[in-house]
Amino acid sequence: MNVLYWIKKEDNWATFIANRVNEIWKLTDPEAWQRIQGKFNPADLPSRGCNPKALLKSHWWEGPDWLKLLHEEWPASEIKPGMEIVISERRRTVLTATTLDLCRFAFFQKISSFNKIREAFSGREKFNFRTMKYSDDLLRVETRIASRKDLEIFRFPILLPHKHQMVEKLIMSKHLQLEHAGTQTLMSCLRESFWVIKSRKTVQGVIKRCTKCRRFSACPLEAVSIPLPEDRVRDVAVFEVTGIDLCRPLFLKTDNKCWIVLATCAVYRTVHLELVSSLSTECFIQALRRFIARRGRPSTT
Repeated sequence: MNVLYWIKKEDNWATFIANRVNEIWKLTDPEAWQRIQGKFNPADLPSRGCNPKALLKSHWWEGPDWLKLLHEEWPASEIKPGMEIVISERRRTVLTATTLDLCRFAFFQKISSFNKIREAFSGREKFNFRTMKYSDDLLRVETRIASRKDLEIFRFPILLPHKHQMVEKLIMSKHLQLEHAGTQTLMSCLRESFWVIKSRKTVQGVIKRCTKCRRFSACPLEAVSIPLPEDRVRDVAVFEVTGIDLCRPLFLKTDNKCWIVLATCAVYRTVHLELVSSLSTECFIQALRRFIARRGRPSTT
């Protein structure tokens, strides 16, 4: 009964039952599955037993008589499964619920003393604005240039909150209109008509979300420093590991040229200079001898 119910009923079954039912649906037609009563089942005769005379007259040989009829005339198959077992194989759905305490005095219940409550609210008084409600039901800020002969919206800008999607979209639209202007320029243009609470922080947050600004203000990737070679880090005497090079020619007052032989210590970065009058091998060897006589013979050059 239960298996027939699972086959014929499309429901959200558990994983094992769902996999078996899907295999049956792929290979057979669910409507072809029927229940047969035990008295019509020939397979029950060997288990129950019967005498030879009853066996000759039984449906062991050709089955029940209604098998010779059309499929539509077969007796109805009633399925009465054990609902407790059937329901236990349904896939369980887990629901989560969040309860909110909307008590208007919850804020005061979380603070232990009156002095802390007073400190929390006294800090807000520093951010109060001189606001007024106009005939259009908009809150406007009375700025210090209220006496100036200018547009009313410039002298009394509209007060806007800082945490609102419409305000952020307004700032982004102004940012794109000004060709991706910076924070200070964008704030100045906004205050010609609007006064956004915590405007600098709000404007900076909007600019950080601008894809183009992030791409052009991104810092280049720094190359990873490789380890120094062994000759640069070993404990040696000064000029024991030396590098030698020549600088470009210098012109003397006699219209002659001279060059400077630059010898530097690879470990301590000390420098020794020698003057040569030509680029010949002889002049270089003489300069190298003077260097060795003064600083000592290097082990690596």
